[in-house]
Amino acid sequence: MPAVTPSKARIETAISAAQAMGICISEVRIERDGTLRILASMQNDAIASPDPGSGKVVSCDELFKKRASG
Repeated sequence: MPAVTPSKARIETAISAAQAMGICISEVRIERDGTLRILASMQNDAIASPDPGSGKVVSCDELFKKRASG
């Protein structure tokens, strides 16, 4: 299957979506297969997500720690 050709609109949409989530972008990569990779800088605050068990909003790091421990 041929690689997807990245368009300006697709790149702008991906960047806008990441910025809307509060991600501070350090780099955008376009892979050979057309995949867009957005790399975040270390300046980001934790991205909040609802905990499926309690519905409480916690950071993704907290969710991963909880699932890894039990």
